[in-house]
Amino acid sequence: MEELLNNNKTFRDININNINIEKYKILHINKLISGKNKYFRTLSILGKLICILILFLTIYFMRNKIYHINKIGFKKFFKSNLVINEEENYSIKAIYKVDETKEKIKLIGNAYLKYIDEMFINDKKITPVEYYKFKSPGNYIIYILIDISSLDSILSMFNQVYNMISISFTKKFDTKNIKNMNNLFYLCLSLTSIDLIYFNTEKVETMSCMFKNCVNLISINLKNFNTQNLEDAQGMFSGCHVLTSLNVSNFNTKKLKNMNSMFEDCFLLTSLDVSNFDTKSIYTISSNLKVARI
Repeated sequence: MEELLNNNKTFRDININNINIEKYKILHINKLISGKNKYFRTLSILGKLICILILFLTIYFMRNKIYHINKIGFKKFFKSNLVINEEENYSIKAIYKVDETKEKIKLIGNAYLKYIDEMFINDKKITPVEYYKFKSPGNYIIYILIDISSLDSILSMFNQVYNMISISFTKKFDTKNIKNMNNLFYLCLSLTSIDLIYFNTEKVETMSCMFKNCVNLISINLKNFNTQNLEDAQGMFSGCHVLTSLNVSNFNTKKLKNMNSMFEDCFLLTSLDVSNFDTKSIYTISSNLKVARI
């Protein structure tokens, strides 16, 4: 009927009041839902496949997200796409100075990458890497969220990180189980300041060369350092050329055995209070104040 009307161009006025079209409607609907329509059957199968695929992807997505929530915490999960520039959201904040962009810059020791949950450069989230190639010179803030609670050593974590000019740690950098801090900042040639106020060092046994050859280091806050179990401090501050003052009056040295070259080549260090040092257990102390102007 539709074809008839469409093809006839001479009709001007048509009266269809007496035509019963109900049977045509019924026939049309019955044909559509009877399954005889190949397009309907195809759409139905395709729809089922799409639903199954969506269900599978939803389960997979939620499974991974639930694992991620459990790993980094519910609150952190919902902030994972934001810049982590508040202390509650990162463990380490460091500033790196980039002069040349030809070479990759070392950010952190390779051994610790697997413990990093997130790493940001300014407001850009990146995959945790040991070395990074910056596109242009300048100062860059690096935020790192890392879980070291299962470790007993952070040996050489920032060893030979030449471009780092400052670093601070939050309470999330949990050092309560750490026993070894050897070479932690060894040869950080550009480092000028370190904030270790949240460091828990009560179990640390060795800090050998911890700050050695930090030639531009101006100050170190050791106020909260607990050295009750410290045995080895060899070369701990050796080569800190511009360090002018150092407060170690709170150091507990009852278990200290080796403080050889501990303050060697601290050229500008003019005063040092070691009156509380208990040296009964120390077996080597040679070259300790060599070149230091004390």
